[in-house]
Amino acid sequence: MASEKPCARCGGPVESDEACPWCKTLAMDAKAVGAPPEPAATPPPAPAVSWKRMGKYFLTEKLGQGGMGEVWKALDTDLGRHVALKFLKASDADEIARFRREAQTVASLNHPHIASIFEVGEIEGRHFIAMSYVRGRTLSRLPRDDRKLFLRLVRDAARAVEYANREGIIHRDLKPENLMAT
Repeated sequence: MASEKPCARCGGPVESDEACPWCKTLAMDAKAVGAPPEPAATPPPAPAVSWKRMGKYFLTEKLGQGGMGEVWKALDTDLGRHVALKFLKASDADEIARFRREAQTVASLNHPHIASIFEVGEIEGRHFIAMSYVRGRTLSRLPRDDRKLFLRLVRDAARAVEYANREGIIHRDLKPENLMAT
């Protein structure tokens, strides 16, 4: 349960007397790479989106929406890391079963260019998949001026698809909007 008092650094929801989960994660990230923590005198701007807590996750930013549902950037408060939460739009039993099979199938893959699946479940009546958060842009939104870079990214995606195919998995919605590039 969030306290009445907002985080002193960013104004986000606070679960205790300490900083919010976002600021705690920033501090952990800085410590992990040996960087000094940000000075308290220069707090980051307040989050652009009101955070919504769903189970152990704080939804921080809507990343996209498609035919099956929507994807959110979220903070996993148990592990202190960002994830992408993919929520299923439908509530039909067949769609839910297919969604769970998708999660189990992708979770069986281990490839550097395929997002890892961390969890599949249901929060507040919404079915979700928690997966690696990839900071970047979709291939469709990348500038085409650096042809060598663009070709490398397409090559990496093709290698990932080829690996999945060897494992007996066919991507049913392969398009530039579904390929993330860092």
